[in-house]
Order: sequence, then structure tokens, then C-alpha cells
Amino acid sequence: MLRRELALGWNEQFKARARAAARLFHPNIVAMLDFGEDHDTPYRVSECVDGPSLARLLETSGPLAPQQAISMISQVLEALKYSHANGILHLDIKSSSVLVLADDRVKLADFGTSPVDAVQPVWRVPTAFLAPEQFTGTAVDERTDVFAVGVLLFDMITRTKPFSGDDLKEIVAQMEMRGPEDLCALNPEASSSLGRIIETALAYDPGRRFATANAFLRALQGSPPVANVAPRSGDRVGWEPEVLREIEAALARHIGPVASVAVRRAASRIHDVAELCEVLAAHIENDRERQEFLAKARRVGVATGERLVSPTADHFQADEVVTSGGTVGRAPDLAALDAVEAQLARYVGPIARVLVKQQSHNFASLSELYQNLAEYIPDDTERTAFLNSARAGRGATL
Repeated sequence: MLRRELALGWNEQFKARARAAARLFHPNIVAMLDFGEDHDTPYRVSECVDGPSLARLLETSGPLAPQQAISMISQVLEALKYSHANGILHLDIKSSSVLVLADDRVKLADFGTSPVDAVQPVWRVPTAFLAPEQFTGTAVDERTDVFAVGVLLFDMITRTKPFSGDDLKEIVAQMEMRGPEDLCALNPEASSSLGRIIETALAYDPGRRFATANAFLRALQGSPPVANVAPRSGDRVGWEPEVLREIEAALARHIGPVASVAVRRAASRIHDVAELCEVLAAHIENDRERQEFLAKARRVGVATGERLVSPTADHFQADEVVTSGGTVGRAPDLAALDAVEAQLARYVGPIARVLVKQQSHNFASLSELYQNLAEYIPDDTERTAFLNSARAGRGATL
């Protein structure tokens, strides 16, 4: 029922939503059975779904396995594929809008009535699920729903939102400048290809997203959901949970709770204890504390039969690439880039990720990479500190 205090202003919109929803008959859409008024109070009658909302399920289950999340989100996309074909956008997709039945079957509820060329959604969506065009009031279309589904899928796999900030301005800036958080770092079980698919769905520019729900669906169906990284010769195969817990505990003494994210992110792409600890050590600014962490890490390595080495610039490996200038250069591996990003972020914040990615395309050496990135630090003292910390953390001659 529509609350009495809203009935005067929203009565016609409420009825329009009901009429639109009544046209949608699909196994993954909650059926609208009737609507009308009772003593001047508008009401709608919907199919009764015997199951909790996805929001409640996630509260009790925590992150879902990528395969399970994709199976459920594919049904949401099937529902949108059908509704969009009938000229109806949802514009209110969130975890509480998805109802979960037995065997992970889902139904999408709360359909809006905006036509495909609508400008504003009828109902207010929680900020975390809004596409950039909904913040700015520009035209919305099928790609607006695609964005919301991308947020939902990211949340299902990680139990965090892809964008965060203290205010709306900061959230929009992250959408435009940095993009979503690293899916694989937050859930190493997820494949890198799945991460790229979600990044496409969450593109700031609608023109870079999947054009339709069906295109998003096809991409998910053609990509492996679970990480399956072939180990290099001599690498560890998988990580013992106890090893990662001990390393995380040692790191948390110096950088706090963020250690959990740092360890998961590094462990998702590194298979060697020595390399893992070197990358994580870059997050510790104080030289003495950094050495203290590495000493603890050595003890973990001995206990697991691994030999740990002191961090040096020579440890970083690189592959030959053609730079944007057309010359042959050397590209640092992901572990090296993680270490550089961790150092730079202390001085410029989250944009460090974007800067490192840009500068790595013209990579010639770690020394040159640090020097180029230092130019983005406006304060002379902080710039010097960045270069000094790079020397101390990498053992490199800069």
C-alpha cells in the first residue's frame, strides 16, 4: 500500500507503476496481480514469493561463491532482457529487490514504469546502486540497469560496494577517475576475466558499458567465474590458510585492519612466500617496522619450508613490451606495480592506482617509473620522502 501521506503526490505514479508491472509475465519477475484504491489509499497485489530477499540472504551467508552469484545474477539479467524488450526500465535494482526461492531461483521485484527514454527514476535508489547519470539527472536507458546489476554482482561476491566515499562528490570522483575496487583482491576466488566484465558494466561512461542486459549476460556465460592461475615452475600451488593468517596478523600490527585486503589482493596473484612478503612490506612506511615485519615473515617462511630473501630491485621481473612511443621497453610485473602503488598512495591517495597504470605503459626501469611518478607529488618534502622510501623499500639506486 502507498502510505497515506504520499498518496496525494504519488498516486498517479503509483498507478502507472502498477499498470506497467502488470504487463510483465516472466518466471524471474514477481507477478503483479491487481491494483486499485481502498478509501483513497492506493494498493497493489503481487505474487507471494516464498523466500527471503537477497539482502537478507547476504547478511547471513557472507560473500557468495562466484559461480553461485553468476547463476543468480543471470536470472536477474534474463528478467531485465524481457522488461527492456517491453519498453520498461527497472531503475530501482538493489539486493532487497531480488527475492530468492529454493535452489537459488530468483525473482526481480519492484519494477518501475519509466519508458526507455526516461530522464529520472520514479523512486529514489540507494546511492550505492545509482549510475552516474542518475546522480546528474541526464538521460537513463537500459545501461543504467546494467550498471546497477554490476554493483549488485560485485556486492554478492565481495560483500562490499565497488565505490565508496564520505560524500556524493567523492563517490562520483571515484567512479570517473579510478573505477571500481579490485574484485579479485577482495575475493581471490573470482577470476580476472570476471573482474573485467564487472568493470565494463560499471564504466562511468554509459557508452563503454554493455549496451544491453543480454550483452552482459552473454559475457558472463562465456567467461570462467573462478580464478584458475597456472603456477610457474617452483611456485607454491595454493596457499595454506594458516600461512596467510599469520602474515596478515604480522602486517596488521603496522597498518591495521587494511592488512586483510592487502594480503588477499597480493595472494591472489603471487605464489611465493618471499615475493608476497616483499610486496606487503611496501605498505609499511617506517623502516624499522618494515624490517620487523620481514623478520616475522621469515619465521613464517621457515615454518612452511620456504626461503625468504631480502627485498631488492633485482627481484622484480619484467616482460618486453612496445611502449606508446613505439620503442621496445620493459614492463614491471604486477607485484612490482603493487609495491609502487602502495608507496605513492601515501602521498596522492587512491588516484595512485590510475597514475601507476598510466606510467607503466612507458616503463623503462623501476628507477624511471619512481621518478616519473614523483612528479605528481606537489609538495617537495613529500616528493623527496617518496623517493627515499622507494630506495629503502626496494634497495634500488634511483
